[in-house]
Amino acid sequence: MGLDPVGAITRSVEAFLVALLMVFAVACEQAKLPNLLLISLDTVRADHCSAYGYGRSTTPVLEALSAEGIVCDAAYSVSPITAPSHATLFTGLMPQTHGLRVNGERLSDFGLTLAERLTAAGYQTAGVAGSFVLNRTFGLDRGFEFWDDYFPAEGSKHPSSEWMGHEVPAGFDRRADQTTEIAADFLRDSRDPDRPFFLFVHYFEPHGPYVPPDRWRKDFPCDQGSSELESMVSAYDAGLAFTDDEVGRLLKVLDEMGSTEDTIVIVTADHGEGLMTHGAMAHGQHLYDEAVRIPLMFRWPNRLAEGRKLAPAVSLADLAPTILELLGINEGAQEMDGRSFAPWLLSPSVEGVTFPVFMFRGKVRRAVVEKRWIEGERFGVLDGQWKFLTSESEEDELFDLEADPKERMNLASSYPQEVERLELLLNPWVRMKSPTDGSGITLSLEERQILEALGYGF
Repeated sequence: MGLDPVGAITRSVEAFLVALLMVFAVACEQAKLPNLLLISLDTVRADHCSAYGYGRSTTPVLEALSAEGIVCDAAYSVSPITAPSHATLFTGLMPQTHGLRVNGERLSDFGLTLAERLTAAGYQTAGVAGSFVLNRTFGLDRGFEFWDDYFPAEGSKHPSSEWMGHEVPAGFDRRADQTTEIAADFLRDSRDPDRPFFLFVHYFEPHGPYVPPDRWRKDFPCDQGSSELESMVSAYDAGLAFTDDEVGRLLKVLDEMGSTEDTIVIVTADHGEGLMTHGAMAHGQHLYDEAVRIPLMFRWPNRLAEGRKLAPAVSLADLAPTILELLGINEGAQEMDGRSFAPWLLSPSVEGVTFPVFMFRGKVRRAVVEKRWIEGERFGVLDGQWKFLTSESEEDELFDLEADPKERMNLASSYPQEVERLELLLNPWVRMKSPTDGSGITLSLEERQILEALGYGF
């Protein structure tokens, strides 16, 4: 049989084209953006989650999720109240920068939100709010194509027609199962199959008043001689378990859609709850760990290691830049106050230099808590084992969290050098003015150098 040079060339060209198409297909697959499901649990303190070692089985779904991904051992909110925390979650900016310091205020137009950035990157963006605190009136829907924030009066735990000077048109909040249904309806019926989705889901249920469904209340009974506080804590735990189960129901929808492998799931909280650990039943008054230490976990099958624990302290302000880096979106993170810890998540052998974690309590009216007056704003910083809290109207507090994790021993007078060092870290944040309030940022050269050395730019 003779040679057929034309045929040989044709076959070679065909083989080359097939190989080129395979390379192109692999490249496209690698470049395909994953979906993002970001779940915020309102009023959940980490130490009441069984996923963090709590004795009651309050979060079996989160336990399973953490076994399939990475759990952050020391995640901290920036604020003990909902709106400022979510504003930071969406912007990567501290309250002093984005300007939303207390509930009832509106998020300024300063900086882009995560939803705006992901919409620009081709994502279909949707949000399901769990309470009026995240109503579009306050600007937290900015960048979302779909934002559900209407709550029927029936079933609302907070029957109120007015909140923080704003009219509440119907109900104030919705129950966890209703939140799941709305989020599931979006995934099943409204998602665009040609675009990756970013779905934000806010479960309000653990928030007081603690009135979980009877099924869950029965799973967390109290002894006959239990105190009123013990009964309330059990009801809080039951509400947390109810919410955890609803998170599991939402994750099953991802499974049914075949989207689990293609979706980054992140579960966190906006803040914790007092439960009388330091004299406050609810939240908003303190910056102790029960108010600001929160759950944070990631699952991304085949990309993030399973069953890992991340030890360094991280902030809710770090989440937006971390998400952008995980998604391979390189623009925007440098404009944020938070710092990405994505390299720590992507490589088990990488845990870089740790940074201080800052926290802030917006103004509160003068009140007595644990026989002490609290008033105005308060600032905190966590750096290594040391946690320092300060304000104009209350005494300074310094805690060694390694020796005193319950924050019972104030060491401020015993370690003046640590107080001075941590005050130096905090001073720039204490003196910072929001870029939206007309007064600008008035920092000394030394304070600017400190923040810039920590990775905060201006």
